[in-house]
Amino acid sequence: MDMTLTQPLVLLVAGAAAFGIAALLWALRISDGARGAARKYREEEQKSRERLARAESVFGAHPGVIMVWEDEETNEGDKPKLPT
Repeated sequence: MDMTLTQPLVLLVAGAAAFGIAALLWALRISDGARGAARKYREEEQKSRERLARAESVFGAHPGVIMVWEDEETNEGDKPKLPT
């Protein structure tokens, strides 16, 4: 085997592999925040769907129910009411 020809090729292949692994690790690090946000969004969406399904089951079981409630009065010029 001729060491003068194979040594640069081995170094080139090893360097390319190291660069590829470094690029992969960098991309995973950069996209970690987006993946975490997407996971959090999916969890919140699932919770919302469960709450909606429960509400639909209540209204489906009692089709004649009409719920009426009044909003609290707001004072336009005063300070907002804080819960105590």
